[in-house]
Amino acid sequence: MVEPIANLPDSQIAPQEGQRGRAFLYALIATLLFGTAYVGAKVVLRELPPFTAAASRFVISTVILWTILLARGKPPRPRGDDWKTLAIAGIFQTTLYFAFQYTGLGYTSASNTAVIANSRPIFVALLSAVLLAEPLRRGRVLGIIIAFGGVLLLTTDGRISSLSFSSTHAFGDFLIVLNAMSGAVGLVYNKKTLSRLPVLPVIVYSTTVGAAGLLPLAALELRKIGVPHVSLTAWGGVIYLAIFCSTIPYLFWYSALARLEAAQTAVFLFFVPVVSVILSVVLLGEHISVYFVIGALLVLAGAYLTNHRTSQPAAAVRVSADGRRTP
Repeated sequence: MVEPIANLPDSQIAPQEGQRGRAFLYALIATLLFGTAYVGAKVVLRELPPFTAAASRFVISTVILWTILLARGKPPRPRGDDWKTLAIAGIFQTTLYFAFQYTGLGYTSASNTAVIANSRPIFVALLSAVLLAEPLRRGRVLGIIIAFGGVLLLTTDGRISSLSFSSTHAFGDFLIVLNAMSGAVGLVYNKKTLSRLPVLPVIVYSTTVGAAGLLPLAALELRKIGVPHVSLTAWGGVIYLAIFCSTIPYLFWYSALARLEAAQTAVFLFFVPVVSVILSVVLLGEHISVYFVIGALLVLAGAYLTNHRTSQPAAAVRVSADGRRTP
């Protein structure tokens, strides 16, 4: 028996133009909020060590997400391999992501970190082709390359020489590459789960796993340096990061991920450094250079190419009772 398309989850049908537009808006909103995380983190990391700050952020976010989920009734229970997929997503997208990034920052330059960390959409495209059978179309590959070139320009302000390829930074660079790859793995595995579970439970379960993984790292950190004195300003920053850089943008991000291919969604991550630079201009009085303008335009062009359809939209897909997809 074939169910009507209107009664199926968004992830089980080919997105129509209205849904695509909504998904793009969701991804853009999430990206704008993700971009404010760097400003919030600067406030928090003045007083809290990195793993403790990350653990606090995601524990608070997890509590909020569970409250929302339980308020909507009994949540669906993952079945079979869903538990494994959600665990992998949570560990790679949250626990290992921060472990690699915060450790790597101590061994390499800020410029290297900014450029390498923003290579995540490239890894998402490659992993999606292997694990999700998403096509690596020429337009998509070209768009990702152009957008990454834009990020390279705006994060180095055109001074490519600021990137250091010395042996002293090699270990840190390697950790930041692992950081980008771990984030890509988490995104792709969450995409796999979104084909079987609603958006909110996927967010809650994977974030819970990621937060739990950060707690031992924070405990080891505090055992080494002791419990710091934390002001209300810093705690306010933690709460801001938990709500406006985790909880709310995750709701928008995963809603977009459920409607778009993983590589299409990931390209919006290239907008994060654009937002960060703009906020630095507005809040910190920094100046926008011509390289930022060129880089931002390249990011926009790359995002357009990655998501532009060169062929007619595929017919809507129906899912039969036995799980097979039919046009």
